[in-house]
Amino acid sequence: MSDPIVDKLLAHLEANGDTEAVRELAGALRRGELDWPAGLGAPFYAEALAPRIAAFADWHRSLSDDDRTRHMDVTLSVMRSMKQE
Repeated sequence: MSDPIVDKLLAHLEANGDTEAVRELAGALRRGELDWPAGLGAPFYAEALAPRIAAFADWHRSLSDDDRTRHMDVTLSVMRSMKQE
C-alpha cells in the first residue's frame, strides 16, 4: 500500500473490524490481493459495508455546517499527525 495513512487505517480494520467480511476485505486490500474497485464491487463485501456506509451518510447529513467543518478540521489534523509518524 503506497499511502501510509490508508495502510494504517486498513491495518486497524483488519485487526479490529466488527465483522469477518470487513477484516478480510481490509487485509486483502493491504496485501494487494484485491484492488479497490474489485473489493468494493464484490457482492459479499458490498453487502457487509452497505449498512455502515448508510449509517455514516445518515450521521453526516444530520450535522450542521459548523459541525461538518469542525469534523473536517479534526480529521485533517489527525491525518497530518499520522503522516509525521
